Amino acid sequence: MCEISVWECAGGTYGPGCKRQCRCKDPMEACDRFTGRCKTGCRAGYRGEECQERNVALGRPATAPNWRGATAAMPVEGHSGFLTDGLKEVPIMICTETLVKGAQKGKVTVLLASPTTFVRSVVIYGHFKKKKRLEGIEVKVIGYVNNKRGNQDKPQLCGRHESSHHIPGAKVTVTCPEVLVGDRVTVERYDPKPPTDKDITICEIEVWECADGTWGSDCQHTCKCAEFSEVCHKVTGQCSSGCAAGYYGPGCLTECPPNKWGENCAKTCHCFEHDAICRPSDGNCSLGCAAGWTGPGCSDKCDQGYFGRECWMECNCKDLDEACHYVTGACEISGCADHSYGSNCQIFDRAQEDYVVVTDHLGKSANDLLDGSSDTCVTLKPSSRGQTVYVELEMTDVVQVNKIILTRPGTRKQNERPYVINVDDDVCNDDVNLKVVSDEFRCTKPSVGTKIRISRTDENLELCEIQVWECADYMWGEDCQHQCNCISPAEECSKITGKCNKGQCADNFRGSSCQMQNIALRKPAQQSSVMFYDQTQVMQFPSLAVDGFLNPAPGHCAVTQGYHAAWWELDLLKPVSINRITLLTEQYSTYNKMHLRVLVDDQVCMERVDEKLRPAVQEDLFCTTNRRGQRVRFTHPDRLRLCEVMVWECVDGTWGRDCAGACKCEDPNEMCNKFDGRCQAI
Repeated sequence: MCEISVWECAGGTYGPGCKRQCRCKDPMEACDRFTGRCKTGCRAGYRGEECQERNVALGRPATAPNWRGATAAMPVEGHSGFLTDGLKEVPIMICTETLVKGAQKGKVTVLLASPTTFVRSVVIYGHFKKKKRLEGIEVKVIGYVNNKRGNQDKPQLCGRHESSHHIPGAKVTVTCPEVLVGDRVTVERYDPKPPTDKDITICEIEVWECADGTWGSDCQHTCKCAEFSEVCHKVTGQCSSGCAAGYYGPGCLTECPPNKWGENCAKTCHCFEHDAICRPSDGNCSLGCAAGWTGPGCSDKCDQGYFGRECWMECNCKDLDEACHYVTGACEISGCADHSYGSNCQIFDRAQEDYVVVTDHLGKSANDLLDGSSDTCVTLKPSSRGQTVYVELEMTDVVQVNKIILTRPGTRKQNERPYVINVDDDVCNDDVNLKVVSDEFRCTKPSVGTKIRISRTDENLELCEIQVWECADYMWGEDCQHQCNCISPAEECSKITGKCNKGQCADNFRGSSCQMQNIALRKPAQQSSVMFYDQTQVMQFPSLAVDGFLNPAPGHCAVTQGYHAAWWELDLLKPVSINRITLLTEQYSTYNKMHLRVLVDDQVCMERVDEKLRPAVQEDLFCTTNRRGQRVRFTHPDRLRLCEVMVWECVDGTWGRDCAGACKCEDPNEMCNKFDGRCQAI
């Protein structure tokens, strides 16, 4: 990589693509980059938690048939704050008073900017000295009815305020029973009390509709249109351009089903964990792609000639034109290339590389041992008691030995004295008994070097072939079936142990060979209640305990409300053989007190009775008996504070308390039990 750029919305913008404008009271405030929420409140003309409602009457002209005092435009010039600041003496000049005669009734009309304004509610502010003139008012919306032009002048009743109702603070709110569409709003006294006072005194009128880009009964939904600049229908959320990528259904409210993404949810993602859920908008898989898949949304199979995770592995087929299996690397037609072995052809015989030299203890060439034929053999005889005879391979590069295969003449009886294999003068295996014509031997400890010596003392050394097997790059294990799980897919690991060369496993792996996987990462979670953290104004949701951030500070943890039984539950989306659970908690959290219980599918995993408070701690919890299940639940009689919960399972092919055991199932349709290593049908 030459450059990494991390982008966030500039101040004053928020939302997908940073295309929405903040609506904060303080114009210098940068609202929340995701929700648009403002700490200082909304600017004039907007309201709601996310400033999602707009006063469409602000600045619009108003008319009254007869009026006195100020102009009829006064009620919509934004002065309603004068009536809510606690002052009792407010100049009547900023209000509008009608002056009716005869059978007339007080009436004010507000002209709206759009002929299809979606009116939700109307708020009328009167004068505190004349608030009785708000009794018996009626609010109507005039204009389009069901979008039929023939009815465009028909008044639609929004609501009434009965005369007998108390009016606190000289303010009346009339909420329409359903959203009404029109271009005018009228406020009229239909039932004045007393009948002789038909006038109306109004200081401010607010007409509220959903702000552009929002819709719903409380404007709680955000438009999700394919064309981002489109303003969706403010009642139904319908988009003329269709739904944005990742959404479908009425109002584009429904996210794509698991493992589906894109426009009309037509694409399928293949994440690293088969049960992981990709981001529906762009198919992003937080942990990378599953083996055999690459590209946006992990929707593309590996290019021909490559396979495995991130498509890093090269096929190794005998027929160079054959495309191996994109997931496993198996060459199903032509088989493995010469001197390559294994179900995925990822084991190489390094002894067959060019420039490998074999000499005996006398310095003579013994290259017949590498000719691929058991008909040409080498026999070395000791010339004196106690003499050691040997052959030595000088490799062209460092070899991480997977196994060594030795072939002897089949016509001669082999005695019991063993051979000894050394790698760079260190013993690889000193108990090599060739009881059969050809056998394979593994080093008793990891052996790496450029010189491989096979020796025998006081006995003839008789060999026909030598093979030195090593895993391909990025592969490891007894059968080279495991791909490295390092923090970068491009980082190599030890071909023997799987340990990453730079020492750091990928985020969701741990262990000396990165052989344990955190199955809990970013899985769905829920809890009994949610605690609000005052300092950061953040709700401490259950997802904070599986977000992958090991931060025990307040505001970064899942916290329930106290003083009653609390629980937190994780759905692993599939049954898992739980090796252990790692828990990170807040400093001196009540979790560390007595009666913490952990259950797996409603069966007790472990229970702690411990009254001692501790500092923030990360510790491993083990079930008292082996537990396999899908749901992990924590319970506590008071309050839970969980900063991170990690549920570990052995990667396929490993087993045991530390997942250090290697499965030895010969049947490809079997996989070993991750607790005891027993082979069982898949």
